[in-house]
Amino acid sequence: MKWKELLEIRSGKNQKTVIDPNGQYPIYGSGGIIGYATEYLCPPKTTIVGRKGTINSPIFVNESFWNVDTAFGLIPSSKLLPKYLYYFCCHFNFTALDKSTTIPSLAKRDLENIEMNVPPLDEQSRIVARIEELFSELDKAVDTLKTTKEQLAVYRQAVLKSAFEGKYTIDWRKSNDCSVDNDYLKIKKNNQIFKDTSGDENELILKIPNTWMKVRFGEIFDVEVGATPSRQHKEYWNGKIAWVSSGEVRFESINRTHEMITQHGLNNSSTNLQPIGTVLLAMIGEGKTRGQAAILNIPAAHNQNTAAILVSRTPCQPKYVYYFLQLNYENTRRVGSGNNQKALNKERVRAIRFPFAPVEEQVAIVKEIDERLSVCDSIEKTVDAALAQADAMRQSILKQAFEGKI
Repeated sequence: MKWKELLEIRSGKNQKTVIDPNGQYPIYGSGGIIGYATEYLCPPKTTIVGRKGTINSPIFVNESFWNVDTAFGLIPSSKLLPKYLYYFCCHFNFTALDKSTTIPSLAKRDLENIEMNVPPLDEQSRIVARIEELFSELDKAVDTLKTTKEQLAVYRQAVLKSAFEGKYTIDWRKSNDCSVDNDYLKIKKNNQIFKDTSGDENELILKIPNTWMKVRFGEIFDVEVGATPSRQHKEYWNGKIAWVSSGEVRFESINRTHEMITQHGLNNSSTNLQPIGTVLLAMIGEGKTRGQAAILNIPAAHNQNTAAILVSRTPCQPKYVYYFLQLNYENTRRVGSGNNQKALNKERVRAIRFPFAPVEEQVAIVKEIDERLSVCDSIEKTVDAALAQADAMRQSILKQAFEGKI
């Protein structure tokens, strides 16, 4: 049977008069709740399917609600159980009905012509019960996998903290007589002034060995901020020079970039071509971007939202600095907090303090971290594969259910 014989497709409305923060009815768009209203359009146990935007993620709503014009409300007739309709929608590929060339969209007339097998209500009830039983078992497994991922994140931080407190190199220090003072004096930059040390109040508390020092990045490293060549000049873009945006500073290594600039673009902007081994730090960005770090594995320029910490100009280990920024991620983000847009800047990056170990010990520390985190990475890949398999299993359950095989 076609949907037009089985259910009502109720279009949403955009009416500002019903919007009220204290309203008792949620307002739904295609992606979820976007506010509250004093009136409702759809009754409880209605399934929402996006008209525009998010079109392939049905939502089952147990209460009365208002839907805006980006969302359709599917109200089942007496021939359909509400949850049976919802699970059918979860199984159905609405993307196949999208004829738009820009924002994904669905037409009401196309929905009305969707064909659907309709068994007796008692059979629908049995199918829904079986789906929810299998989903419940799957959800338990997924919860366990997600807990494992959370534990791995805690373990990673524990490894980094132990490393930067010198716990993995206790024996190394007993058999190696390296002077941190000599290493520091070889690369110390004279007459450095730090204009913004406000980040000190958020500093990570570490109990470092007495053979180490605590220094600011700007004491030993040059720090440079990038720039974006003018996009009004086409001759500045699509060249052979890699150019990093802040959104690309999220993995350990940067081996390629989404955009390239020309030598002309480099010459006519204030960004510089940074060498391999430079540690980039994202200074601006919501979500997880601000505070993330990466190491350049290619020479590259970068935008104004990133700071280049020029570790490769010194004997220090880029990975040592990178791992410290991984450990210090939350604190680095707090350094960049502002009243309007949260951001770091060059002076705040220069002023970040970190544990400076002798260069030879830095090599040993990086090796110890690598060995432990490689095991962690392997476990995480297995967990991610299992989570992806769980999503596939969910679709397999729905497929079998609507083919009468469960």
